[in-house]
Amino acid sequence: MVRIVGEAIGRQVRLIPLTEQQARDQRHAEGFPDEVIEFFVWAHGSTPEIGYTVAPTVERVTGRPARTFAQWARENANHFRK
Repeated sequence: MVRIVGEAIGRQVRLIPLTEQQARDQRHAEGFPDEVIEFFVWAHGSTPEIGYTVAPTVERVTGRPARTFAQWARENANHFRK
């Protein structure tokens, strides 16, 4: 996803991974309550297999086919350039 956003805005974007503790500390400094931080840690570390499965839900709900992440990134590139 980072590479795709970089391609959409025409420059290299780096991902700097955080340890779980660094992520907790950062969210705490941003003012998130402990229970929200715990949810973030759980959600980012426990995505079930179904979360990686492409489903036809978008097209069923909107009547239009879903876009790829690359299409979305290109359409929203200006928001990443700010």
